[in-house]
Amino acid sequence: MKNLIWALVFAALAILIPVLAWTEYSRVSKVYDGGEEGTLTIEELIGTRTSRKGAKTYSYLATLEGTTVSLSTDRALSKGVPYRVIYLREKLNAYGGRQQGSFYDYILGNKSESKWDLFVRKIKAGLLLFGVGLEVLWIVCAVLFFRSFLRKEE
Repeated sequence: MKNLIWALVFAALAILIPVLAWTEYSRVSKVYDGGEEGTLTIEELIGTRTSRKGAKTYSYLATLEGTTVSLSTDRALSKGVPYRVIYLREKLNAYGGRQQGSFYDYILGNKSESKWDLFVRKIKAGLLLFGVGLEVLWIVCAVLFFRSFLRKEE
């Protein structure tokens, strides 16, 4: 019985990773399909946070198509450099400024790139490969535990 529980746990984990990846891919796809190309210019670095694991988050004050926005990203961006972005105009128009928090409805890149390229750049290729490796591990473990459960049942 314990092997069946382990098989179910690993099967759930095997389902979870693609669901998380699909959620992020659908967000990139939504911005890509419904968005417009524009230029983002960094005005100033507001702050930098480092997590306990060492990951850095940069907060910027920037201008996107004439609108001042606050951004949080894991990428170090240079002040005054124009970056090509795809953004959702309706979300930018509804954005209320810094008091509302960071503006997230944009992707660094342009529409001449594929959605897949933008997705991989956003989540980083290393993380994607790590997720694929975990997916294979979870599937193998689920199959092995389920086979072990079936052998004990006979």
